[in-house]
Formats: sequence, C-alpha cells, structure tokens
Amino acid sequence: MGFFFNFESDKSTKCGNPKILCQEIEKLSNTPKVFMENCNLGTKILYYTKHYVLGLPYHRSTEGIVSCHKCLNETYNDEIVRRILMQTKTNYIIVQKQSKFKKNNLTKMINQNNYPTFLSPVKLPESCKNIIIMKVNLQNNL
Repeated sequence: MGFFFNFESDKSTKCGNPKILCQEIEKLSNTPKVFMENCNLGTKILYYTKHYVLGLPYHRSTEGIVSCHKCLNETYNDEIVRRILMQTKTNYIIVQKQSKFKKNNLTKMINQNNYPTFLSPVKLPESCKNIIIMKVNLQNNL
C-alpha cells in the first residue's frame, strides 16, 4: 500500500493531492498534534507540517510501528485501541479510503462509517476525497 508523492507537483495521486492534504492537516491545530496513519503519508506530514506522526516506515521506535499496526490493521478490540491511542497521545487518525479488507479492523470500520464514538470525522476538500481523517476524542488526547 505504499505510494510515492512528488510534493512539489500538484498532480493528484491515489490518495489525492498531497500538497493540499498537508495544507489541510496544518490547519487542524495551532499547536503540534500526533497523527497515526497507515497510508504512507507520514513523511510528508512530518516534513511539511508542524505535527508529529507515529509509525513511519523507517521509524526507529518499534513501539510506534507496532502501535499503528495493532490499532489500525489488527482485528478491532475496543480496549486495546483505546489504550494505544491514549498511551501514544494520538490526536488524529488518517486512513485511505478502500473497499477490500482482510479483517474487521479500525480502518474498515472508519471506511464503512461504523467507527467508535470516540472518533469524529474531519471535513476535507474534494481534492482529498481518497483520505479519511478522524479526530480522536479521548480524555488523554484532547
């Protein structure tokens, strides 16, 4: 599921226009926030915004990569997902829109608009239509 983006280009990709997406992400908060994602946009977000990203493909923290995988890709377990999101102080989750899933995981739930009550969708422009951003609303993450 890896993608290469030429940020300087305005060309849209499978995940939309990365330049516009990073501009939208930058607007989400005046202070740096923590993003969890599984669509390989982390490097762009990390470089072009003030925000933090968990689990980049070359991340030195094994815990960050494992946390993203358990939270977004493993079979959904509410207790585990909540604990990971609170421990990592994740403020936002970013997933790619898709229709095929191997497991009943959080990525699938978000894509099917059947997400937990502690998540709320972030409105994005049409140019970012292949990405979903969810705000995490847990006590520890506000």
